[in-house]
Amino acid sequence: MLNNLFRCNFVQLLFFLILGGIVSLLTRYDVLWDLANYHYYNSWALFNDRWMYDIVPGGINTFFNPLPDVPLYLLITFFNDYPNLVIFIQGLWAGAASFVFFKLITLFFNINNWCGRLQIVLAWLTGVTSWAFFMQIGTTTNEMMMTLMVISGYYLIVKALKNNVEFNLKYFLWAGILLGAAAGLKLTAATYCVSAGVAIILCYRYFKPLNKVLMFLIIGGVIGFLFTFGFWMWRLWTTFDNPVFPLLNNIFGSEWFEPESYRDKSFLPKDIWGYVFYPFYILLEKLPVEGRAIIMDFRNIIMFFVCVGFVLFCGYWRIRDKKHLDFDKKMVFLWVLWFVSYLVWLLTFSIQRYSIQFLMLSAIIIVQVVSFFYPKEGYVKLIFYGVISILLFYSLISTPYYSDFWDKKIEAEGHLIPAIVKIWPEFEEDRKFFDQFDGRARYVQVEDIRLPENTLLKMYDQPSAAILPLLNKYSQVRGVNMFISSGQWGNVFENNKWLDLKTKIIKDHDGPVAIMISVCDNFSLTNIFYKYAKNEGMKCHLIDNNMFFWILCVPENLEKSVFFGRNYK
Repeated sequence: MLNNLFRCNFVQLLFFLILGGIVSLLTRYDVLWDLANYHYYNSWALFNDRWMYDIVPGGINTFFNPLPDVPLYLLITFFNDYPNLVIFIQGLWAGAASFVFFKLITLFFNINNWCGRLQIVLAWLTGVTSWAFFMQIGTTTNEMMMTLMVISGYYLIVKALKNNVEFNLKYFLWAGILLGAAAGLKLTAATYCVSAGVAIILCYRYFKPLNKVLMFLIIGGVIGFLFTFGFWMWRLWTTFDNPVFPLLNNIFGSEWFEPESYRDKSFLPKDIWGYVFYPFYILLEKLPVEGRAIIMDFRNIIMFFVCVGFVLFCGYWRIRDKKHLDFDKKMVFLWVLWFVSYLVWLLTFSIQRYSIQFLMLSAIIIVQVVSFFYPKEGYVKLIFYGVISILLFYSLISTPYYSDFWDKKIEAEGHLIPAIVKIWPEFEEDRKFFDQFDGRARYVQVEDIRLPENTLLKMYDQPSAAILPLLNKYSQVRGVNMFISSGQWGNVFENNKWLDLKTKIIKDHDGPVAIMISVCDNFSLTNIFYKYAKNEGMKCHLIDNNMFFWILCVPENLEKSVFFGRNYK
């Protein structure tokens, strides 16, 4: 009876959910840059009808689908005073994703014997301790939500393959819905939709009738995509004449953006050798990663050698026996799906946090390979291979311990405060307030600031959009992004129609004007704006918060009423 209880899907799901919440509480990987830039703002703007009222406060990210940010926004709205509860619930996404991954693993290994159970445990631990997965548990990146949906789609495809494909076409319909919905929520997940389709086509002998399989998969994909992204596509189309704005603008030709397709290319390899030996380049820090983190993750390196070894093995077998190797169809599809997913990801983004799904697939493959070569006899061989296997899996499972997490709460970034004060000594008094600020009291914690009604906030640099929901708590404040400094699309919103729109808004505004400055590493650039604010006769202060380093400048006569919680002279 107890054994049947543990095999119950509900009990297993509950276990993984609780585990995800607990790990989220223990690690507290916040990753607040994107939250401060657009995750919090976009969902707030959706509920408060701010479309084109605030002008690109989150830069290009302002136009991303706000739907995946709604759950966290609601959590902050109702439970902001209970940060541990929010962090725990955020971890449930990782728990659910790890549960579906566990179910996927059980399709490849025998859960009814101890050897199979050990393989399942090793594969699961290897899959959930990759840098991409573990460092995003409980974070605001929404990657766990995408992982849950993509791995669920993969699970249904493999399950249909394990049974009789011809009589389980409904699996492909639901797999398509899940994959399409993931792509609709976050367009970067479309890489895994493409990978699934290409892998099925390459493994056409296992998916018969292929035309029906692809038809059901595509129909499901369209349904899921339109369900999660359709409303937003309509908004983008009616506003910018581009339903995926600013993507594919080289095709749609919107006058609101450059005639190119927006894509973050900052992490892509620079040459052919970078693509071929990408895992080694990352380990040797020859290519940039998010947050300049140190990533001690050997999964892709191991898979590099596995692929090379597999090709050599197949060649040797072909030359020696001149026979075709007979592999299990599930295993063949798994390997093809992993390779296609890795290749599409590498050519499209090469961004580490998008790699969770194919790293999970590689975990299953690694366990398969280790099990395949395990010696069946000889104590010396068994002991030697056992030691090697333990070292191998230790190096994989310990990845989070030896790696950096790529972002953190602002109190952990205290090294920026002395640099700010050194450039602007008058912030020494603000520094005292900042040092005494309790950033753990709320999930989103910002000191009370009351700008006058109908204030126009000129926002310089990113991230800064999250300040608008907080400032609008007491009065109507309109944000206009004046400068986008980061990335290859630095000044795109100073061109075309955006410049005319912002010029008109500023000219027609009849009310107070304030300036918001996001202090990044480029202090010399930020200093220009600060001097501009001083030349306008404004008083500037560093805002106490737990999200980012923000400086708010207001007219001198409004200083005391705006920063009412302080006693400035």
